[in-house]
Amino acid sequence: MRFFISAEIDGSSGNNIVNQFRKTRTYVETTLNTNLSTANYGTDIKEIAIIPIIVPLEMHKERKERRLFKRKEKIADYRLYIDFDLFKTASEVQAIDLLLKNVLDSIRHLAKKTKNFDADAIENDILRIFQKKYQNL
Repeated sequence: MRFFISAEIDGSSGNNIVNQFRKTRTYVETTLNTNLSTANYGTDIKEIAIIPIIVPLEMHKERKERRLFKRKEKIADYRLYIDFDLFKTASEVQAIDLLLKNVLDSIRHLAKKTKNFDADAIENDILRIFQKKYQNL
């Protein structure tokens, strides 16, 4: 399983939020790929692109969420919102939690669209790797 993480961010409020996400993304993406790249969670998915949308509420009309599963290519592209104000003021740990929740919410939704994808196993592995509980994210 391979993860690709990027973002759609409103950087007009300064570089802090962009830099915070860059640091968080690098840590989460590297940790996921290091630990899960050889894991097998079924034949339906080989790569998941997680591209959170981190923009103020008034920009949500311009930036819509997207949940895309390309069955033939075995890839998923998820663009779900992360609360802009929460992320903007988040500590390093809180920013990681917000991104992890976005990843896990994407996986939970993807489970509904696939037949051969062990979403429970990957969720449990992610929570174990980061030593988290979903309800605390």
